[in-house]
Amino acid sequence: MIGIVTTFSDKNFTEYAHQFINSARQFVHHGIKMYLYVDNTKPELSKNMQTLGLEANNPNLTEFKERHKDKDESNFMHGGKRFAHKSYAIYHAAMNSDVEKLFWFDADTVFQNSITPEYLDKFLPNGMFTCYLGRPGRYTETGFIGYNLKHPACEEFMNTYISYYNEDKIYDLPFQTDCHVYDATREQMVAENKITTKDLTPGMGKSNFNFIHKGFAIHNKGEHKLGKTKRK
Repeated sequence: MIGIVTTFSDKNFTEYAHQFINSARQFVHHGIKMYLYVDNTKPELSKNMQTLGLEANNPNLTEFKERHKDKDESNFMHGGKRFAHKSYAIYHAAMNSDVEKLFWFDADTVFQNSITPEYLDKFLPNGMFTCYLGRPGRYTETGFIGYNLKHPACEEFMNTYISYYNEDKIYDLPFQTDCHVYDATREQMVAENKITTKDLTPGMGKSNFNFIHKGFAIHNKGEHKLGKTKRK
């Protein structure tokens, strides 16, 4: 079985994530389980969707944000607290869901065509642990990532990944986005020969998400997510 996970705040639901929900209700196959980590929002859902309290299920997230409440995050590259919400949502879904493969989509995604289990499955070949949107010389684009939850190294990966927050190791990295935490964890476990991975966009520098999902989904970054500019 295939799963999709995302998270959004109450404010972000009003601003753009409602489009994610509405388009998912229309285009995401009912056989795909969807895990939506929220604050208090109670959107209208399809039967394959469920909301979960993000901080209620992740007390370590609350503690992480409290420990670093005074850190300046005006530069998003140092947004450890901001991007931690995404990391804890992925971690909790990976460790508690009953799906075989789990795919993260940013909540500023709008689905445009039928998203079936077969469509998602093709991005993550059996035997590989994770698929991602690589960018040469830069950090990974993490608007879309896939994980094989049945892989023998899954638990170790997830525990290593979340330890960057639980043990404050994220501040040992040059930047504090979830992208850098994902890259550090993936690169470590590849070097240790514990996982194999698939770069879905080798050699591609930008617009990775919209390239691989062309005709099926669009990632409305920045001003686009608020509907200020329409993308074709």
